[in-house]
Amino acid sequence: MMFYNIVSITVFGGALKFLHKHQKIALLACCIEATIFLTIATINLGWSAGFQAWFVPFIFLSITVPFKKRGIFYALGIIQSIIYIYLYFSTNLKISIFQINSIDDFLTRFNIIVAFMLIFFIERVLQISKAMEVIFLQKEIHEIENIANIDELTGLITRRQMNDILNKIDMSLKKDSGNFYLIFGDIDHFKVVNDTYGHKCGDVALAEISAILKNECRSNDIVSRWGGEEFLILLQSNRVGEKLNKNKVEKILNRIRKKVEEKVIEYNDIKFSVTITFGGVCSANFSNIPNMIQAADKQMYIGKKNGRNQVVIK
Repeated sequence: MMFYNIVSITVFGGALKFLHKHQKIALLACCIEATIFLTIATINLGWSAGFQAWFVPFIFLSITVPFKKRGIFYALGIIQSIIYIYLYFSTNLKISIFQINSIDDFLTRFNIIVAFMLIFFIERVLQISKAMEVIFLQKEIHEIENIANIDELTGLITRRQMNDILNKIDMSLKKDSGNFYLIFGDIDHFKVVNDTYGHKCGDVALAEISAILKNECRSNDIVSRWGGEEFLILLQSNRVGEKLNKNKVEKILNRIRKKVEEKVIEYNDIKFSVTITFGGVCSANFSNIPNMIQAADKQMYIGKKNGRNQVVIK
């Protein structure tokens, strides 16, 4: 048993090592190894040692694994059930499973067999395996959603996610509860950065500027990477009844603009700074989001034409 314990630990250790990449194979190996170990332990140490009790959770595990193709696990669960019943009679009662001398013997065999059949029946009725599959898939679904909604380079939400947020905005309700602003921001002369220092350096600059935008905006504001070096920001009222006004928005954006201007970006031996131009509009002047986006973009380009590194709010 000592030798087999070492073998068993080795198998479980190896399975754990490959659990992340090969979940199905690793789990199957663990279940088979556990079945063999519990059988040998019960035969050698006797029923009183209690190893046979572990068959029940392993049977349940085998028939509820969170995989779409689980036929081999079901078969293993049936085998585990048969082994348990066999060990019960041969090791505990020390009689043949087929030997029936009285009605009590028959009822004993009948109840044990039906109990295991009930486990499988309950699993099928309640569809526990499918529920487990959904639970285990939640993490993967969440990761996929993050990939779709979060820009990998900047850590900001994507254009797609921002569009989803904007599509849910009820313009009439927003006007009642307080104005909001849509702001376009574009890093000035960013093509020059890429052409002069390379795209990797440009990526560092994008990440640094994105961090400033994220940190300097208020908790209720939403910042997205709209595309390339362009950002779209949703500035909202922080409190019920609060109404943003042009002066307050300009103050927020000028603070961010100065932070960007003062930031020294470092990449290897290169040090440089960039500026950003903001253009935005207020919801009070519009009846829909698409028109707001178009108008905010126009305001930003007015700022570009007038010298860049400025805030233009209409």
